[in-house]
Amino acid sequence: MVSELVDDLLFLHSSDHSSLVLVTDLLNEKNYTSWSRVMTIALDEASFKQCRKVNSTLISWMLNSMSVEIIRGFMFASSVKMMWDEIKEQFGATNGPRLYDLRRSLYSVKQNTDSVAVYYNKIKRIWDELRCIKPTTNANDEECMMKFLMGLNEVFDVIHNQILFKDPLPSLLRP
Repeated sequence: MVSELVDDLLFLHSSDHSSLVLVTDLLNEKNYTSWSRVMTIALDEASFKQCRKVNSTLISWMLNSMSVEIIRGFMFASSVKMMWDEIKEQFGATNGPRLYDLRRSLYSVKQNTDSVAVYYNKIKRIWDELRCIKPTTNANDEECMMKFLMGLNEVFDVIHNQILFKDPLPSLLRP
C-alpha cells in the first residue's frame, strides 16, 4: 500500500513542505539560465514531464466538459489553474440571470399531484443551487419554509398552520 502511494504522482513525503529549498541560488533577473538548469535537475526531468502530463490531462478533461463555442475561449490556456480562474471570472460573475430563473422556479413550483417528498426535493434542489450561487442567511431559511408551505396542497392546511405558529419557524433545510 505504501509503495503504491510513493509511486503516485501526487504523493508528497513528510519531508516535502512549502518551505523546502531545492536550489541555493534564488532566481533573479540575471540568472534564469543557470537557475532553470539546476531547478530542472532538482525537480527531476521525469517528474517535471509527469506534472506537465497531469496538467494537460486536467485541461483536456475540462475542455471535454464544455460546449464547442466555449472551448474556443479556453483551448490555449497554459495551465489548469489559469483555465479555472478564467472560467470563474467569465461565468461566475454573471449569476443575475440564473438567480432570476431559480427564484422564478422557486415561486412557481407547487405540490400538485406530487408526494410531499417529491415536492420537497424539487424545492430543495432549487434552494441548494441558490445557496451555492449566493450563500444565504437564516432569514432566507424562513423564506424557504414559507415557500414550501405556500405550495402544499390544501389537505395539509392543519399542519401548515401548526408550523406557522412556531417561533422561530423550523428550518426546512436543516435537521
